[in-house]
Amino acid sequence: MLKKIAVDQNLAVIMVTHDEAILPLCDRILKIEDIKVVSEAVPENMKMI
Repeated sequence: MLKKIAVDQNLAVIMVTHDEAILPLCDRILKIEDIKVVSEAVPENMKMI
Protein backbone atom coordinates (compact mmCIF):
# COMPACT_ATOMS: atom_id res chain seq x y z
CA MET A 1 0.00 0.00 0.00
CA LEU A 2 2.76 2.48 0.88
CA LYS A 3 4.66 1.70 -2.32
CA LYS A 4 1.57 2.36 -4.47
CA ILE A 5 0.95 5.71 -2.75
CA ALA A 6 4.61 6.68 -3.13
CA VAL A 7 4.63 5.83 -6.85
CA ASP A 8 1.24 7.42 -7.56
CA GLN A 9 2.14 10.66 -5.77
CA ASN A 10 5.89 10.70 -6.55
CA LEU A 11 6.82 10.55 -2.86
CA ALA A 12 9.51 8.78 -0.86
CA VAL A 13 8.86 6.32 1.94
CA ILE A 14 11.63 5.83 4.47
CA MET A 15 11.42 2.64 6.49
CA VAL A 16 13.78 1.61 9.26
CA THR A 17 13.81 -2.04 10.24
CA HIS A 18 15.91 -4.98 11.32
CA ASP A 19 13.64 -7.36 9.37
CA GLU A 20 15.38 -8.38 6.14
CA ALA A 21 12.16 -9.99 4.88
CA ILE A 22 11.05 -6.58 3.56
CA LEU A 23 14.16 -6.07 1.40
CA PRO A 24 12.46 -7.31 -1.80
CA LEU A 25 9.98 -4.44 -1.46
CA CYS A 26 12.70 -1.77 -1.39
CA ASP A 27 13.98 0.38 -4.25
CA ARG A 28 17.13 1.36 -2.38
CA ILE A 29 18.78 -0.17 0.66
CA LEU A 30 21.13 1.72 2.98
CA LYS A 31 22.97 -0.09 5.76
CA ILE A 32 23.74 2.10 8.76
CA GLU A 33 26.14 1.27 11.57
CA ASP A 34 27.11 3.63 14.38
CA ILE A 35 25.15 6.49 12.73
CA LYS A 36 27.12 6.16 9.47
CA VAL A 37 26.00 4.80 6.12
CA VAL A 38 28.32 1.86 5.49
CA SER A 39 26.75 0.51 2.29
CA GLU A 40 24.16 1.27 -0.34
CA ALA A 41 22.44 -1.14 -2.70
CA VAL A 42 19.86 -0.98 -5.44
CA PRO A 43 18.11 -4.27 -6.17
CA GLU A 44 19.04 -5.55 -9.64
CA ASN A 45 15.45 -5.31 -10.89
CA MET A 46 15.40 -1.57 -10.07
CA LYS A 47 17.50 1.27 -11.40
CA MET A 48 18.58 4.42 -9.61
CA ILE A 49 17.14 7.63 -11.01
